[in-house]
Amino acid sequence: MRRAIISVTDKSNLLVLLNALAQCNFEVISTGGTARAIQTLINENHLNLKVVDVTTITEFPEVFRGRLKSIHPLIEGAILFDPTHPGDLEEAEKMGIRPISLVVCNFYKFKAEAGGSSLQEEEMLESMDIGGPTMVTSAIKNYKSVGVITDINDYEKIAIELINNGGDLPLTAKRELAVKAINNVADYRSQNAMSITKLFAGEETLRKKWIKGRVLGGYGENWHQSAMIFQDEEPFGANAISGKQLHGAEMSFNNYVDAAAGIEAVREFPEPCCAVIKHTNPCGLATGKTIVQALERAWQGDPVSAFGGVIAFNRDVGVEVMQALTERLNSQGKHGWFVEAIIAPSFTPEAVEYVKSKKTKERMRLMAIGHVGKEKDLFEIKDLPGGILVQDRDNELFLTRHIRSLFKPAYYLDDEKNKVKRLVGVVTRKLPPIEREGLFKFAWVAAKHTKSNAVVIAREYEKGLYQVIGMGAGQPNRKDAGGKLAKSKASENLTLEYDIITGRAAPHWAEILASEKDDFETWRGKLEHGSVHEYINSELGEKCVVASDAFFPFRDGIDEVADIGVKSVIQPGGAMKDSEVIEAANENGMTMIFTGMRHFKH
Repeated sequence: MRRAIISVTDKSNLLVLLNALAQCNFEVISTGGTARAIQTLINENHLNLKVVDVTTITEFPEVFRGRLKSIHPLIEGAILFDPTHPGDLEEAEKMGIRPISLVVCNFYKFKAEAGGSSLQEEEMLESMDIGGPTMVTSAIKNYKSVGVITDINDYEKIAIELINNGGDLPLTAKRELAVKAINNVADYRSQNAMSITKLFAGEETLRKKWIKGRVLGGYGENWHQSAMIFQDEEPFGANAISGKQLHGAEMSFNNYVDAAAGIEAVREFPEPCCAVIKHTNPCGLATGKTIVQALERAWQGDPVSAFGGVIAFNRDVGVEVMQALTERLNSQGKHGWFVEAIIAPSFTPEAVEYVKSKKTKERMRLMAIGHVGKEKDLFEIKDLPGGILVQDRDNELFLTRHIRSLFKPAYYLDDEKNKVKRLVGVVTRKLPPIEREGLFKFAWVAAKHTKSNAVVIAREYEKGLYQVIGMGAGQPNRKDAGGKLAKSKASENLTLEYDIITGRAAPHWAEILASEKDDFETWRGKLEHGSVHEYINSELGEKCVVASDAFFPFRDGIDEVADIGVKSVIQPGGAMKDSEVIEAANENGMTMIFTGMRHFKH
């Protein structure tokens, strides 16, 4: 008769396993509450199965309030000895030790937070399982002879294996179970170690687990760097690493990095949104009535940088997006916009089949990541030589709860985390109309997801729809970010748009806004008597907001963007020279909002 020992805190789903053990003529050894639960199931289901309390075998009672139950040579020896080894077999027979061929165990729920009181400390230590991990580790050491189950979700599969193999388990199954078991022990002991180290030594430690490691087929950030990818054991929300690739070449190191940046940007918006990512920056970001419109307006933000970028959507992608990317003229006058990868919640079968039929798109990666919602990780890790940095993830936008609370004359608000008061709201004499709150919010989100120093110019191109038309990203010099980069790019993009609308643009540029060409005739009428400079000044002055991820330390940053007609600014505030910056905004007839929260992104 084979023997199994069962000691589980989570007693769910046991019946399916007990049925198999009964059919395979097992005897079950168990402890305390588990033994009583098993006996109840035997009685209720009329199973031909005998359950023996561990104390009957050891002839030693549970002692020390249940701290010592299963740790005994007649139990541990029964798991550890190798019946195929002549010496072990002889010694076991001499000591009266009968083999145990199956260990079923899950551990006490560990009360990881001890708090400050001695009572809480005692509860934490009492909750730490000793006998369970000991039995499991013993079974792993002797896995060729002993199966070990630590996951209740494996009961059904193992029950079938036992019945099909006359009470034994194939070696492959035992190895799979041993891998899961040793990781469960490691996870449990890691939790023990972090909590006890903090409790006894006052030292914070971090033991995090990544799984499913594999070598990336190409290379890392550069040709000479090899790379691997690991998946978070408990991934939070939609992400590319645990997504499903439907088409194209293998995702590269840089593709994954850019995909993460794109997902984080588009998840901020409830309406259809597209982010075009280049070197982790949203060189294009836009909302639209449809994702094709959002794609066009995002691409328009910087058509040159968009070449070879990664595109992220917060909506499912259909064939119309693929047609736009494949059939429209590019800057060389050939068909097809070059994109490295497209990241989206899902792709319609028609979209996937369409791409597969195009030779020019055989390497374009399609990555389905599931619903892109607001949920985000609570903290993030940055790996540095010598250690890691851990911080709360930047999941907020403003010090206020809603942006509407910023559309009123400036006032002080408590920053409870930092125990200071911060100035928020409209700090200039000119107040922005409440109808522009969507634009201010969009510009602020765009700056949040752009590398520091970041200055972004965003526009409301159609009522309730927004796009980035100029950005300065990753600049050590904030004046350059706004004055030399963001405003010149905005002027360049608006000039291109003027040329497209008035028919001056070359065909390959005109196709950027192909879905809106039916409206060009109406737009031309409004532009008939205006120059390109008048058009740029009108758009920048009436429809744009400048956003900076951190405060303007001097007035020169404001003066730089004011000279192209921008009349609205959103920034954190908090500089020593805020009063001078505010005065600069007033002199230029601008309205400026302080958010009380900055968004550095390094």
